[in-house]
Amino acid sequence: MQYSERPEDESSSREERARTAIALRLGPVPCHMNFPRSGGARERPRIAGVRTIGLTDQAGLVERTQTALVCKIGQKTTVMLETTERSAYPVPGDFKVMRPEYEDLEDGTFEASITITPFRVVGVSSTKAGARRAALYEAEKTYRNYHPSYRIESPFPDEFTDPDGVRWKRIAQSKRDEFGDYSFVDADGEEDYADIEQMLLWDIRPAVKDDD
Repeated sequence: MQYSERPEDESSSREERARTAIALRLGPVPCHMNFPRSGGARERPRIAGVRTIGLTDQAGLVERTQTALVCKIGQKTTVMLETTERSAYPVPGDFKVMRPEYEDLEDGTFEASITITPFRVVGVSSTKAGARRAALYEAEKTYRNYHPSYRIESPFPDEFTDPDGVRWKRIAQSKRDEFGDYSFVDADGEEDYADIEQMLLWDIRPAVKDDD
């Protein structure tokens, strides 16, 4: 994703808000950690300046703001960077409250589409409920494209047994590129592997435990 620099905001009120917000979040401790004691006691650092630069992607969907906090104490100076980002793409939870539209496909599977104009996510599975779950997972993946630091949670537990008695186990992170996301034992007793997208297509889900 390429970014183009946006001119610094001309509004002094925005800069003042950034100055106040960062000062409240960071406080004096980070500055103290970077400066030696003076005469056996630490001097109180002061915020010497704040500069905010906005970066917007070419599609206009993501805005990242970098704020440089200049902190001084005596003759020494340190600079701290605070980066925030926001995008026009909805957070994944917004799609959960929307009603999907379903379509029966020729191969017997179902397609679920969830729309938050102008954005749309689609999922396919062997059941309508599974198609909705697949669409919500696509929303998670798409959101991460705009926010690389966003952590996608698996829609499945690390270990579980499905209604057919098949046990599934999450594969270690270091091996997922080679094998997939989960391992299971097939009907022939052989260990096999599947990624989350395949599991959602098959509508794999943990067995419901009966209440005692």
